[in-house]
Amino acid sequence: MANPLCFENYDNFLAWLKQHNRSTGSNYTNIQSSSVRVFNQKNGTDIRLDVKFIEAKYECRYKIKITKSSRKKKSTSNCPAYFLLQYNQKVDQLMITEMNSSHRHDNKRKYKMHEFDGKQFSTLKSSSV
Repeated sequence: MANPLCFENYDNFLAWLKQHNRSTGSNYTNIQSSSVRVFNQKNGTDIRLDVKFIEAKYECRYKIKITKSSRKKKSTSNCPAYFLLQYNQKVDQLMITEMNSSHRHDNKRKYKMHEFDGKQFSTLKSSSV
C-alpha cells in the first residue's frame, strides 16, 4: 500500500473499524494476532501497551451461501477480503500494511469516499427519505 492508514493506538483503530464495518456492511474480525505484552516480554522491549498488537490480521467474516447446481448442496464460504494491521516502531503507530478489499458479496448499498486522518476510504451514502 502506498499510503497506509495509520492509528496512534488501538482504540483509534477500533473507532475506525467500527465505522468502516457499519458503513460498508462488512464484518471484519480479528482472526490472528500477536500482543504487545508478549512481544515486550520476549524481546525486552518497552512498546506502549495502548498499541495492544504488534500484528493483527482481520478478515471479513461475511458468509456466502454457495449452491452446487448438480447436487443442490448448499455450503458457506468466507469472504476473501482482509487486512493486516502492524505496529511500526519507526513512526510509533499502528498501520494497515496489507489489504485485499475484494469482497465476494454484494451489500446492495451505495458508497462514497471519505477521509480519515488524511486517508481516503469508502462509506455508505446517506439515503434521502
